[in-house]
Amino acid sequence: MEWIRSCIILQLTVLGPDWSSGAKIVSLWIPELIKNGSVEGAVLDCVYNYTDIEKDSLEVKWYFRHDPTPIYQWLPPNPPQILSSSFADHIVPEFEIGDDPFTKYRALNLHTVDTSLSGQYSCRVSSNLQDSYRSKQMIIYAEPREVDFLVNKGSPPSDTNLNHLRWVNLTCAVYQTYPQPTAAIKRTTEWGTIQDLSRWSSKVVTWFNGSYHLKSSILLPIAQKEDLIGAPYLLQSDLLHCEVTLENTAYKRVISRSLPKVLGIKDKRDGSVSRGSSSMAPAFLLYIVYISCIVYLHIL
Repeated sequence: MEWIRSCIILQLTVLGPDWSSGAKIVSLWIPELIKNGSVEGAVLDCVYNYTDIEKDSLEVKWYFRHDPTPIYQWLPPNPPQILSSSFADHIVPEFEIGDDPFTKYRALNLHTVDTSLSGQYSCRVSSNLQDSYRSKQMIIYAEPREVDFLVNKGSPPSDTNLNHLRWVNLTCAVYQTYPQPTAAIKRTTEWGTIQDLSRWSSKVVTWFNGSYHLKSSILLPIAQKEDLIGAPYLLQSDLLHCEVTLENTAYKRVISRSLPKVLGIKDKRDGSVSRGSSSMAPAFLLYIVYISCIVYLHIL
């Protein structure tokens, strides 16, 4: 019996109790989407459990994006530390949640929120017995300061055999936005279908002063219905679109341009309406004269 008791004591000493209920992150509360300038601050909370035996070895650390160096750490009962100079002006020092001395400094209270704080945040809670880690994205987006859609007459490229056709240069430009936008140039055909021209468009993306700038452009010929062109083309009656979106947000803006209106091209559909209106004018006047005569004779 004494031998069995010694084995049990040895097992408890070496293996310890079941630590599956030890330091473990229960939930990670991080705002998923914030419009730049809409709020002054945001609280990121890392809720976790721990056991009494872990109190002397608890560590709470926050990481930003994929940097292995933490931006914030707390080793109870010591005060928390802001380790990143980039976050020194954004993290409220010693922000408390609750009264538990081993969880009250677990959260980040960010103020002066802007797009530079957008990205993945990770919380790590560890002890001598257990390690728990979770990550979540927080996107802080800025709508474009300006979106422009330019439709101008262009010159045929040097390597084309379609010099007899008129050419048009389409440019969809987006300025000062975050995250990186997409700008798609599309056309609505006379059959009502929409063709996305992004596949043939050239794109230039630049990063300046914390914002993205993008230009998407394409040079296309204006063909006739009887022309057989394998490459992308436009018809005189097309309606053109510049469609701008921001990934993982609901932002979407569409600017449309009428090809005939922009370039002064005579639209056959508009022409038929105009001719119809002018041909109706004499008949309408004759009808007025006829009615007037009937009324006059009736009075007599």
